Amino acid sequence: MILEISQSHDEIEERILEASAQVFAHYGYDKTKMGDIAREARIAKSTLYLRWKTKEDLFGALIWYEARQFTYQWLARVEADPLGGTFPHLYRHAVLLMRESAFVMALITRDRRVLGNFLKRPEMDGLIEQRLSMSRLFLARLQAAGVIRADVNIEAVGFLLNSMQYGFLKLDEITKENPPIEDALDILVEMLNRLLTPEDGSNNEAGKEVIKEIMAEIHAFLDAFENRSDA
Repeated sequence: MILEISQSHDEIEERILEASAQVFAHYGYDKTKMGDIAREARIAKSTLYLRWKTKEDLFGALIWYEARQFTYQWLARVEADPLGGTFPHLYRHAVLLMRESAFVMALITRDRRVLGNFLKRPEMDGLIEQRLSMSRLFLARLQAAGVIRADVNIEAVGFLLNSMQYGFLKLDEITKENPPIEDALDILVEMLNRLLTPEDGSNNEAGKEVIKEIMAEIHAFLDAFENRSDA
């Protein structure tokens, strides 16, 4: 059924973007056609082209949309978790949330099948570097807030955690004989607690405040990046 144009602009765009994430993840950027997305979103192709003139424009918009959705959902899960402000739980929620979206997983791991020729765009390299920079800043602020031990080497911890994150997202492609991801993360939470939690305990509420601040800065960065891409 074709989506009625009487729906609001935001509702139509959200449906298109959600459909785009599924189609791009399934076929990959290079093989996806705008018609494929229109069919998945149940809209007329002309409605799609009213908003994005090219597949490249739509893919760029999808990256910003998915990044924002991720931050909103991550913050909501952290807020709802009584221990959400501790770093092990922050990390656990992030990994589980990444694994729920094939498109987000492709972005984080720079999956060439999904991203295709879009990887050649210079802003993609900038996006990865900014994400890693934000990760280091996040760890440093958590340490300053008393969430992470003061004597821990943050640079080394960041490298290890990003490496493990990549493994959590890609290992299923190598072998299917893996334990439930939740079980593996529960063990990792215990390990990180022993390694990173200060002796007098982690400042849970301070951790939640730090993530709110970081999310606001990420949104500001995304705004600036979007505006630069649209220029």
